Amino acid sequence: WDENDLIGYIAKNFPEFQIIRIPALADGMDALGKNSAPDPVGREMGEPLLPHVKSKETLEKLRDNPATSQTYLSLYEGLPRNDKTKIFQNVYYYDALPNEGYRICCSMDGAYTKKKSADQSVFMLARVIGHGENTIIYLEYAYADRASSTEFFKAIKPHAKDHSVRWRGSGTETRVADLARSEIGINLNFSATSENKLANSQWFAKAWNEKRFLLPTPAYYSYEWVNDLVEEVQMFTGVGDVHDDFVDAGGNL
Repeated sequence: WDENDLIGYIAKNFPEFQIIRIPALADGMDALGKNSAPDPVGREMGEPLLPHVKSKETLEKLRDNPATSQTYLSLYEGLPRNDKTKIFQNVYYYDALPNEGYRICCSMDGAYTKKKSADQSVFMLARVIGHGENTIIYLEYAYADRASSTEFFKAIKPHAKDHSVRWRGSGTETRVADLARSEIGINLNFSATSENKLANSQWFAKAWNEKRFLLPTPAYYSYEWVNDLVEEVQMFTGVGDVHDDFVDAGGNL
């Protein structure tokens, strides 16, 4: 599933293990996809494994579609995303926050629809310098919890009381946003957005990959949320991800 999952860890650290990979479409590559090798079950190049389950045409569409290619590689080919195929690539950190010339930006992602009932709600606060393509974002604080809407908004209020909080959510979450404003006093800037996770994440991924979205350096800060955020965004595909709450919140900044 990922370069750092159990199989990936074994492949990197225990060469004595034999790894057998049977891709959905025969690709003529070895178990790690690095060298040419015969197909483990004797297929010709491009031949599907179970055509009555997934036809060759269906698999090729998944492979060639940018929105599904990352998932295809890991799920159907057994070749997890690498730095060239990940939507969010390397991680970049800061040693110190800017002390002047910045503005505070806050965002959140709620988990208050039936579809997202098991997800976390996430709040982010960042110091931002510059505008447009020159924007640099220093993420100062993040909070994630599977709390009720009332508990979550009360928890973030000390950080959000002096700043507008941007939330792009489902239309069904409008009532939750109204409650946050009227009953808890959160200055919430809510707007409805599409369910296209990949499209909604594009500016965030662009800033991340261009070294303009920076996280606290682990050597100076021991924030557990930093590790959770990095793990989630580097596994993000935009298509049926189990967790994407940090990505959604980051895209709302």
